[in-house]
Amino acid sequence: MFLFLPFLEVFSLIHVSINNTILKHFIAIFMSKPKVLCPVPFTSLILNPDGIVGCCREKGTKHEIGNIKNETIEEIWNGEKLKSWRREFLTGNITTCKKEIEDSSCHLIEWNQDLHKHTQYSEVINGPILRLSPDINGNCNLKCPFCDVWQLPNGLYDSIEGFWEHLKTHILKDLLQIDPLAGEPFTQKDFYKIIKLAHEVNPHCEWDFTSNGQWHFSSYIKDHLDLLKIRQFSISLDSANTETYSKIRSPGDLNTTIKTILALKDYRDQRIKENRGFRLILNFSLQQSNIYEIKDILDFCNKLELYPFIQFVYVPSELSTLSLEEGERVNILQWYIKNLTPEQLMISHRVLRPLLKSIENTKLKAKLLKTLELLTEGKFKEFLFKL
Repeated sequence: MFLFLPFLEVFSLIHVSINNTILKHFIAIFMSKPKVLCPVPFTSLILNPDGIVGCCREKGTKHEIGNIKNETIEEIWNGEKLKSWRREFLTGNITTCKKEIEDSSCHLIEWNQDLHKHTQYSEVINGPILRLSPDINGNCNLKCPFCDVWQLPNGLYDSIEGFWEHLKTHILKDLLQIDPLAGEPFTQKDFYKIIKLAHEVNPHCEWDFTSNGQWHFSSYIKDHLDLLKIRQFSISLDSANTETYSKIRSPGDLNTTIKTILALKDYRDQRIKENRGFRLILNFSLQQSNIYEIKDILDFCNKLELYPFIQFVYVPSELSTLSLEEGERVNILQWYIKNLTPEQLMISHRVLRPLLKSIENTKLKAKLLKTLELLTEGKFKEFLFKL
């Protein structure tokens, strides 16, 4: 079985078989990390299609620390909102992302932890932005019901005088990571423009891609990817059932995404031979319509040597499992406990934690937690952060 170790610093691109030793190593590294220090507000910016500038993926597109329409990137970078957020971590009085930390330990995810050694921890950052998500267009080939990015505008940044030149000469050249996410990058011409600009001024920058996989792996795409130092490539696959997939990723076609995953697997394997490998990650967002598919998805990842990243849908509430009756939520937890292996339970902590937290029957909650503790040899409790 293969496991995505989200907090592992020393990662081998060769295939790693999971056993008790690896799992213990995973937990040991997890426990060694700073528990409430996140580098994101000190290192990262997100340029959203409507001009809102954010900082953290976990906060969504509406969490605004500035707006490119009336502020410069530099003004936003050391603006009052971001300085205040940094101050929370420096003082330990965390409020802005308290819920996200308690729900999913997002500050400990490996691609955040990687930035620690490069981070200046102060309210005012004298150095450059280290990670950028250039999500400058809303254009997407899907209209997912839990996402609003596809409704956002396109072309706003073309109307901002000097944006592209400034991006090239002042931002891209110093980045350590570029992290395009939304809408669907691989369908946008500006995405390929950014690839060429970044390659020209900063060829050693690492790239993390997130995509819905609703495109064909053409020679045009391959030629652009060949230019880059790719760290990881995440593809969203929320169901292995054709009908369910098309509802969640409307109006997507499951076969198209599967073909893209297989093509990327071959591409990854070829780059591994060239010592330029990358992680191929499968994102699965659990919601009411795919509750019992989690094991099938994990088995699929095992078969194709993919790294599963299991997420939990909170909003809209009508899609979230949290809106189900408590009895149904208990049944879901019991099914997971019965059908998932200990390793799969650990991988699924982002799903188990909010479900467990939502159970109001304290005796039953304690019993479920005790069972999870026994199955994972006491390790599951280490994921339960409380600020």
